[in-house]
Amino acid sequence: MQAFTQEQTDLTTAVHLLDEEIQRCYSNMQTRIEEKTERERGLTQKQTTFSELHQTVEAAEAAVTQSRIRHAALGEKKRIRTRTWPID
Repeated sequence: MQAFTQEQTDLTTAVHLLDEEIQRCYSNMQTRIEEKTERERGLTQKQTTFSELHQTVEAAEAAVTQSRIRHAALGEKKRIRTRTWPID
């Protein structure tokens, strides 16, 4: 009978230890999920910022291109006006 009682005590202890380990694993899992969620939020914010910056760069490049075209057209217009025409 005492062997049975000892075995039951050992099993109860084992179950208790397993329960504690399960609780630790669950807690670690929750922490990792929270960390992952925070990293994903950070990544999303970085992607949004990158997209906004990319659009800003594209707009600036378009403005520079338009300015160069206007400048070239004005230069051509000025060159044509200052050209001397032969008098017949």
